[in-house]
Amino acid sequence: MTIVNRWVTIAVVGVLALGFLISLILFAQKSGDLAGSRSEVAILQADLADAEADISDLNDDLAAAQVEASDLEADLAAAEDEVSALKIDLALAQVEVSNLEADLTEAAADNAELQADLADAQTNVSSLQADLADAQAEVSVLEVELAAAQYEVAVLEAELAPVEFSDADLEAAVREILNIPEGTINKFHLELVTEISYSGGDTEDLTGIEYCVNLETLHILGCNISDLSPLSNLTSLEYINLSTNNISDISPLVGLTNLKILYLNWNTVSDLSPLTDLTNLRLLDLSGNNISDLSPISGLINLWRLNVGRNDISNISVLAGLTNLEILFLWGNNISDLSPLVGLTKLNHLDLEDNDISSIAPLVENEGLAAGDYINLKDNPLNAISISLYIPILEARGASVYY
Repeated sequence: MTIVNRWVTIAVVGVLALGFLISLILFAQKSGDLAGSRSEVAILQADLADAEADISDLNDDLAAAQVEASDLEADLAAAEDEVSALKIDLALAQVEVSNLEADLTEAAADNAELQADLADAQTNVSSLQADLADAQAEVSVLEVELAAAQYEVAVLEAELAPVEFSDADLEAAVREILNIPEGTINKFHLELVTEISYSGGDTEDLTGIEYCVNLETLHILGCNISDLSPLSNLTSLEYINLSTNNISDISPLVGLTNLKILYLNWNTVSDLSPLTDLTNLRLLDLSGNNISDLSPISGLINLWRLNVGRNDISNISVLAGLTNLEILFLWGNNISDLSPLVGLTKLNHLDLEDNDISSIAPLVENEGLAAGDYINLKDNPLNAISISLYIPILEARGASVYY
């Protein structure tokens, strides 16, 4: 469009110049200055020719410009069409933007709702986690209870398991106690047994008795028992009488601290160390064994009756601390020194038969030996002063002395 305007301007200028020249010619003619004007006219004509040539050129340029203008107008029309199309696209885009904005608004609302739902869900998750923790705690408790129940079941199964006795006499005694003449005996049955007592027979093996966990009294005399290990865990035992068997090892008794009465007379026991901690013992009969050392029983201060007759004892010094003794059997040993008995003032029955005693002066020093007391001094090499003086003194107190 700029080129067209330029050429139009040039054309207009040329036309104006031509008009101006014509006006000059007319003026010159009117002035009568024709001659002078001719040369000027010639000049003007030459200029006019040049102007006409320029006009021709300008016309050519104008034609080219018009062509160019036509092309530009076509381009303008195409551009306007494109602009119209773009406006349509813009309108459609604006509609789409509006739709998208509406969708965005709706999405924002949905998002807010989802956020609320998420918050609710998180609250629910927290609640569920708390419930889960409670459930896990309950599961832990149930697992503990289950383990306890399983243990109880195992215990019950163990209690219901059949028990086999190796010895027929022992089994017969237990069946009689339980009133189960035949059929299975299980651990549960044996828990009901508190006392077993019989004598004679061929009992050697106590297997099965270990399940009598509430056994308090055991009395089996005159058999051939040697192994006491089935008794090792029977801690309810308070009374044992296993006289006249074949027992030498009493170590299984070491933990039976509730024992109050123990008869092991006429066996082959020599080591008393397993009895050291059985401080609840009140009666202990170890007569007719192979004992020479009494020191392991020095701490059994609750003893009121002790029988160690027919052993190989010569030193009784450990008896000095057993001040609760009332009945003491020392017959059939190698004892000569009675001085440890001076302080045993509760003695009321003392059997010293068949020892190596010559002097009984310590018995006179024991002020507790008096009326109603029994003293056996038979089969001892008593010296004259003991016979003539000490025995009469004891008798004068009211003691019964046999020699």
